[in-house]
Amino acid sequence: MMKHMKRWITVLTALLLVAAMASGALAEAEPAPAELFGKPWYNITVIGNLPDNAAEAKDDLYSYYNYDFAAAHQDAAVNAAKGDTTEIYTVMKDALADASTDDPALEQLRIFHEQALDFETRKNGNGLDELVPYLSGVAQAETLQQLEEAILAEDFPFNPFLRLCVSSDFATGTNCVCILPNLTFSDEPATYDEPKDAQDMQLKITAMGNKYQSLIIAYMMTGRSQEEAAAAAQDLIALERTWAVHADSSVHYMAMEYGAYAKDTKSLTLDELAAYCPHFPLKETMKKYGKDKSERYVCVAPQWLTALDGAWTEENLGGLRELIMAKIMVECLRYLDRTAYNEIITTFGSPAETPEAGAWDICSDAQTFGHLAARLYAERVLGDKAKERLTTIAKGLLDELRGLISETKWISEDARTRAIDKIESMKLNILEPEGGYRDYSTLSLLTGEEGGTLLGNYFRIKAWMNETDNALIGTPGLSRLTWDAMTPTMANAFYDPSSNSINILPGYLTGGKCTDETPDIELLGRIGTVIGHEICHGFDFFGSQFDAAAAPNPLFTEADETAFLALVQKVVDYYSTLEVLPGVYENGDQLKAEAAADLVGIQLALAYAKTLGYQDLEPFFRSYAKSYAQTHDQATATMVMSIDTHPAQYIRVNVNSQMMDEFYETYAVKEGDNMYVAPESRLQIWGADASD
Repeated sequence: MMKHMKRWITVLTALLLVAAMASGALAEAEPAPAELFGKPWYNITVIGNLPDNAAEAKDDLYSYYNYDFAAAHQDAAVNAAKGDTTEIYTVMKDALADASTDDPALEQLRIFHEQALDFETRKNGNGLDELVPYLSGVAQAETLQQLEEAILAEDFPFNPFLRLCVSSDFATGTNCVCILPNLTFSDEPATYDEPKDAQDMQLKITAMGNKYQSLIIAYMMTGRSQEEAAAAAQDLIALERTWAVHADSSVHYMAMEYGAYAKDTKSLTLDELAAYCPHFPLKETMKKYGKDKSERYVCVAPQWLTALDGAWTEENLGGLRELIMAKIMVECLRYLDRTAYNEIITTFGSPAETPEAGAWDICSDAQTFGHLAARLYAERVLGDKAKERLTTIAKGLLDELRGLISETKWISEDARTRAIDKIESMKLNILEPEGGYRDYSTLSLLTGEEGGTLLGNYFRIKAWMNETDNALIGTPGLSRLTWDAMTPTMANAFYDPSSNSINILPGYLTGGKCTDETPDIELLGRIGTVIGHEICHGFDFFGSQFDAAAAPNPLFTEADETAFLALVQKVVDYYSTLEVLPGVYENGDQLKAEAAADLVGIQLALAYAKTLGYQDLEPFFRSYAKSYAQTHDQATATMVMSIDTHPAQYIRVNVNSQMMDEFYETYAVKEGDNMYVAPESRLQIWGADASD
């Protein structure tokens, strides 16, 4: 196996040289493959894998509705599900251009945005020179104690090994400090494992190459050659592999046994937390950031602290220094000189970053002004009507789930009561978090005339956010805190087990997903299925390990658990038969939580559509299929499969549809059609017909 590992590292190193800049838009269409692939449906999401004609709905629902989209986007990657965040940027720019407003938050954004646009000022010494004192302090540390002194210095604005945020504590019901690992660049431990076979090696290499793009660019920005940058990245990979298994990762959680996630979620005192790492300066770090006053600390799988502590040795001093400096560069990369950045990325065929694209990337982030940009879009474009419509849908879907659970035969009465109680307690953060968005009115940035720089103001924002978050410690728990760590301009929706809440971010509704003219039946297919999906995460492989109060108390009895896992295994087994790339099949185990939530989400949305009296469900399925329209190159598809816990988008559409009786009625599907699945073989988790 070691021989295979050495070969893998060698291949990875070579790939890093090529893949570092591979995320740019496709310069030209890929040639059509010799044979079309994907079973039982052609994977038309991959550019070049397009048959001559669309299939009929009864044979391939995704192709039936998205063939024209795929044919029109054979020259570039496009994802309809991501929407169009330029819409939010336009709203933000309009707000900044409005001289009549006296909103202090907008004034702070205006300073930051103008500095982000000013490529020339950033070129003239603004950027890398500001990092030199921090980099030098780390590089010159000759002992572990000196390294600790460098990173614990009051003016050192980086926390390279810990992610500290404020979250609700299930043990006390108040806001406390949540501590998460910040150990690896990949954030996906599976990419560090030794490959199991050739298919797994291909997936890992592609994923690692894509994940390390920013690192290699950062190294080259400091003057290293491409080869030196790749070699340095390889050295860091070797260090990270010692603790990668403990990095925070959805793929890692998928590999855990049922119940392990809840058991590994701890509410600890600071002393109990520090006991996991007696050598690493945990308490000192907490004190530096004002996080040492929390009554309790929530930590998932605190074994990662032990892994970090084990690497905190004099023998690893060189590697630790290199890792810290690399993290500093990667974090600050987008605030540095863009002229030098563009010279590097264009060498590899990627398009140069424009000032506006770079400014939006910076200003839309959760760690800067993403919450203000999202609020502006929600207020000025989406409005109260969109929030009201989606809230009504969410409540209707919760009612449908309550009915499904009530009629499910495999669940015990005690568990049924706990599950329904969880439904009743679920919070809805639709387009706005509980308690409102971040308030930027107390932020104070420096203009250029005052000596302010883009990077310096980023550090000011970091310090301000840390202080405002600390003020919430010990106050009553808020479900909005999860939003503070998210980027609400992203096209995303999620269930948060720490607050038992459903969260629909404004960025998810870009691209005209929810206009006043959108019929309710289409809205149910396009967004109702997503809301239903997120609701069901509260009762899936992970969510069912937590109760209505978000405490790690499982909903199920032992007998319930056995029946539930048998139903989930059916989902795993079915998905594992589906080919996505030539000879590469879906990983059912990796997909089980998302695939099961998909299944119940569409079930709830269809049930609610019928409750509302809809009989013609063709607009529902059409809207559902089109919402997942996508094209991308084969390399991207390979990378996504290695780290994504969601099924491929064409498979999501087809599998979920073919499990619903309403699909057969709408399209007159019968035995012998390619979408047909016998009634007794259709997947179902909840409801009267669900049986293991």
